[in-house]
Amino acid sequence: MYGGSSDRYKRTVAELYTPSGNLVQLQQVQDGMVWGYEKYKSDCPSWNRVATAQQQAQASKRGLWKDKTAVAPWEWRYFSR
Repeated sequence: MYGGSSDRYKRTVAELYTPSGNLVQLQQVQDGMVWGYEKYKSDCPSWNRVATAQQQAQASKRGLWKDKTAVAPWEWRYFSR
């Protein structure tokens, strides 16, 4: 794990690596499983790799990017108030 700051809910914000050294967040973004969250990019030394992988996943319509109606979690929370 790299990092260790906390979000407003006191959850740890960090990069997470598998025992073999793969960045978990990068794999999730490559597979179209998650959005990269720019608010905490300063806690992610690998942010440029994550952002590039997200652009590639979007262009390839992988995972959630297949769904044109997909809504980012922070937008959903904002509009669901």
